[in-house]
Amino acid sequence: MRLLALLFIFLLGACKQSTELSSNNLVRFLTLYDSTSTTPSLSISGSLSQDGTAVSNTLITTSSSTLSTSTSIVSRGTTTSESIRCVDYNLTQGEITCILIINTSYLTGATDGCYSLYYASTDNDKLEKIAKFQSISVGNDIQLAHSEALPTGAQYFKVFSCNGSSESLLASTTITDYTDSSGFFTDSDGNYSTDLATGQNHTLTIKRPTKDLGDISVDLRAVNTTEEIDTLKNDPSSLPITIPNGFTHQVNSLQSKTDGSTTGVATTNTNPNSTANIDINTLSQESTNDTKFTPATSTTTTTSTNTSTAMETPPTLAYTGSPFTFSNTTPVSLVPTITGNITSCTASPSLPNGLSLNQTTCAITGTPSSEQLAKNYTITASNTGGSVNTTINAHVSSANYVLDFDGSDDKAVTNTIIPYNSTAFTVIAWVKTTADGVIFAWGSSTINNFTIVQIHLGKLRLAMGSGSSPVYIDGSTTITTGSWTHIAVTKRADDTVTLYVNGSIDGSGSVSSSNYTVSPSVTSIGVGYTNGTFQQYFIGRLEAVSIWQIDQSAGNISAFQSTPPVGNETGLIAYYKFNSLSGTYGFDFTFNGYDFTLSNFALTGSASNWIPAVHP
Repeated sequence: MRLLALLFIFLLGACKQSTELSSNNLVRFLTLYDSTSTTPSLSISGSLSQDGTAVSNTLITTSSSTLSTSTSIVSRGTTTSESIRCVDYNLTQGEITCILIINTSYLTGATDGCYSLYYASTDNDKLEKIAKFQSISVGNDIQLAHSEALPTGAQYFKVFSCNGSSESLLASTTITDYTDSSGFFTDSDGNYSTDLATGQNHTLTIKRPTKDLGDISVDLRAVNTTEEIDTLKNDPSSLPITIPNGFTHQVNSLQSKTDGSTTGVATTNTNPNSTANIDINTLSQESTNDTKFTPATSTTTTTSTNTSTAMETPPTLAYTGSPFTFSNTTPVSLVPTITGNITSCTASPSLPNGLSLNQTTCAITGTPSSEQLAKNYTITASNTGGSVNTTINAHVSSANYVLDFDGSDDKAVTNTIIPYNSTAFTVIAWVKTTADGVIFAWGSSTINNFTIVQIHLGKLRLAMGSGSSPVYIDGSTTITTGSWTHIAVTKRADDTVTLYVNGSIDGSGSVSSSNYTVSPSVTSIGVGYTNGTFQQYFIGRLEAVSIWQIDQSAGNISAFQSTPPVGNETGLIAYYKFNSLSGTYGFDFTFNGYDFTLSNFALTGSASNWIPAVHP
């Protein structure tokens, strides 16, 4: 006999208690029944709860042979091993409405945190693309509100990694398209009213978007007549029902029914639900807050190509100017560019003392109250559609700092060599000195194989060599005056070199390809390196040393005197502001990772140390 619908029942009193579940809920079940049989049925109205909480807007399925779209390459075994889940909240054939949940804990192979979701058929793994998600941390759930007509032939959801240009299959799940003959919903209060055909054992599965809550069994195989139904009406406690462990239930009424003419949802349903009565945004919010049955997890959705979802669009978030240097005496007002609604904003780790994060704008405001070394902070903006992360670097200083070199053996060497671009480069710095020495250098263990920006005979010089006789290009202005001086050296693609002092051209010349340094092995600040030794130590102070893989214009070089780079400019490969305050480790403010380590510095007093000072 074709059951159009069965649903579940409850009773008050002695019922068998079944497995799992410890969350309190009310459940209301609509029931469908055979459209042609005149077999008596039992009409039941009641409710189910756990800890007084209603299981509202919940799908109830009458087929125990299907597991919803919760199967995957990972053996389903238990609900915790699902890698893809989509419980169909649309009872129209060929249409699907669900909160698509992808559990990345069970997916391996997406090394860059990128996942692509497709509809698939038996002969086409990528029948139609649904969405693409990027920068997802392993272990986070991806949640996507999804509501659309199924493409012709769609039988599976499939998740692929999207590393680079290739995509490899990570998980697959069969699509179960629930229809009005196999499922129905509880109402918003968790009440139910249903007809169950007698003479049958009914297994009803309770499905939340995040987890199956268990099965309810109503065994009516021994109930075949109106008289036997009347017996149950008179003694509801004798109803043969088994419910998940921890549930309490209440039967409000039992009625007998014999009607072979009605089709569809039983007319005794007092408040039948349909998909149209369950808003997907409400479902999404319930899913996000559904901590009764599934532990809350971080939801990160950064990029989606899905255009059919009715769910709130995840926000976007961007701060301009990172890395940031704050003063503990100056108020901070850092307002990001955002799109979409933001319901919460968090920082990890906590922001420096004195700074606060606005929960709806993600603006960072306040006055820092203590010094803080440069540190990365992950800012997370969230709404019901998902979350997005962005990382900023911030450092709190009691003053601007510079680095003082003793001219004897102080040196700063990068932990990773800065790439050498022989085609074009620019080196810019503020210097304060009274003697010759190297400002910045690419060097090697081969004699005369170097590119050095230095002060020679009191003037700015570029020295370049590939192991044979180097070429030297010198400036004309004396800069060993003990005053702060802004210097820059550019090498262009046509091999012309220009020297700048305080924004003005101070010398020029040319080099050739025979002068290009060959595979330098060391990049250093305040000292040169050639023939396997460090040489020509700088004495004095350096600030704002920036290395570029482009030839900067005269206009930009002049402008950098009053408005220094922020660290994210095009072509900027390394940038040293020397604001580390203490210790031997110095940061590259471009986030390219060319940090440096100090050697032989005293790190105490007013020399050979990080010094609070300001260039002009």
